Amino acid sequence: MQQLQLNLGTHFWANFADVRGSHQGLHPKALRLRRVWDAIANGIASVTASSPLKYSRPEIPARLGIGSRQFASTVYWLVVLKLAEYQQKYLMPTERGRWLFEKFDPYLEYAETPCLLHYWGLEPPCLMPSWWWLFNRLNHPEFEEDGVRSQLTKFLQTHTERRNPAEMAKKDLTTILGCYQRPESFAWGRGSLFSPLRLIRTTEIEYGKRSGKTGFYTQYSWASNNRGVPTQWIVLATVQYAKRKQTDQIPLAQLAYQPNSPGQIFKLGEDAIANHLEQAEGIELAFDTNNRLQAKISDSFQHSSNGIPNFC
Repeated sequence: MQQLQLNLGTHFWANFADVRGSHQGLHPKALRLRRVWDAIANGIASVTASSPLKYSRPEIPARLGIGSRQFASTVYWLVVLKLAEYQQKYLMPTERGRWLFEKFDPYLEYAETPCLLHYWGLEPPCLMPSWWWLFNRLNHPEFEEDGVRSQLTKFLQTHTERRNPAEMAKKDLTTILGCYQRPESFAWGRGSLFSPLRLIRTTEIEYGKRSGKTGFYTQYSWASNNRGVPTQWIVLATVQYAKRKQTDQIPLAQLAYQPNSPGQIFKLGEDAIANHLEQAEGIELAFDTNNRLQAKISDSFQHSSNGIPNFC
């Protein structure tokens, strides 16, 4: 796994890691994540960094009740969501993975778990360049897939070492746009782990007469200020963001609009973030000398260790 340090602005640095393997065009599924994580935690499946698709026992995917493509995809998701990591070329459970599967939500059943995993996947160091770009750089409220794909391709050409960034952009974008939409009622069981977040909406729009085209095209839009995001994860993201900035006082505007901020990750504005933080003990909202609303984290607030909530 090669670390890439990127300068993405005069006031911002981000670290990506080029992860071997891919999502294979498949969304993360709760049952598959649990099964493969168990296999790794119990030493049943030995997955190396140099050969992520070779197992200590070739029959492992079948024994887990999933196909080889699903197994490879799930290994990828475990890594990018920081539930597993490579240690000396072997895939091992992380502290976060053990906390999640052994203590907090063993079968990923709680309504708040998808939001937490979404946050873990996007917080620095983000291991998913396409996801990072879409949530932190694409700030248009409405967009179309073709236009976004060309912009994403340019970003991947500059900031990753993939051989075919255009193909990567196409596959990633299709997967991302599908991950965060609510599936049709007849296909609910085939939805993504992230479907409940509903961060992306779709609208079918008919081509205008001047376009010379007939039929409809799909327009995507951000579902901003989603009330379903749990306050505890906004607090976690705020505290971790402040920790990275090495400060205990941050303007609400920064928490809403800067890269890697709670607002960008969850698509929340200043008012929505303020409403969440007002409910948190140990965080005070106050105006500074320039009449800007700020969040101040008190010294008594118990900071999270390694991104794991200690207030659940």
